[in-house]
Amino acid sequence: MLIKLVDCHCHFDDYIDEGVAKKVLQEALESGVVCIVGVGMDFESSKKILDASKENNFLTPCVGIHPWESWKSTDDDIKKVLELIEENVEVLAGIGEVGLDFRFIKGADKWQRQREVFEFFVKIAAEYNLTLNIHAVNAEKEIISLLNKYDIERAVFHWYTGPFTTLQDILSSGYYISTNLSITYSRRVMEIIRRTPLNKIVLESDSPYDFKGIMANPSHVKVVAEKVAEIKKSSIVEIAEITTKNAKKLFNLRF
Repeated sequence: MLIKLVDCHCHFDDYIDEGVAKKVLQEALESGVVCIVGVGMDFESSKKILDASKENNFLTPCVGIHPWESWKSTDDDIKKVLELIEENVEVLAGIGEVGLDFRFIKGADKWQRQREVFEFFVKIAAEYNLTLNIHAVNAEKEIISLLNKYDIERAVFHWYTGPFTTLQDILSSGYYISTNLSITYSRRVMEIIRRTPLNKIVLESDSPYDFKGIMANPSHVKVVAEKVAEIKKSSIVEIAEITTKNAKKLFNLRF
């Protein structure tokens, strides 16, 4: 069965650091994954993903500063990522992983710095018409407000687990939801996917995250697709076709 899948959120720099990038890519291809969207946590990881993407057509880069890092980022750190964006805007899939996290990072001063950094990247995304690959935890409404303020057209809420009411705000704004292996055990994630139209769902691995003892890699996107098919009472062929079409539109992918 020939299917084409897209992994819309992968920390591929970890595989580069471990020296297993080629092996991971081969396994992904064998499972039907034809494109991996790599996301950065900071300047160093963003640069690694960007450089690797220039050597491999199956990897497309997003660069950014994760909210777990943004609160301690200096203006110089941000400037370096901005330079990556400006120098490589034609090859970027988007800006990410960026966002706000008011659950795992505590403290009003840290939250304020997260806001400053995220708003900066939202402005850049608007300026260059780039997609935002977003981490949103306990800050979903604030993020939507910022996206609407700057008329952001394309964004994906990576591994969305927020309120159902806010989910409707995300969808009505035209944004996407990505889902991963958590869909195999989380009732909340299953319900989010039930409530989200297929034309607003994309798939991801968030690898190499550990999902209850399963260390994810891009090839697991096929497992995610199978679970979405079960929930939507569809076939994996249809899910692959629709989610890949969504991913191509979301990230302006050409393949």
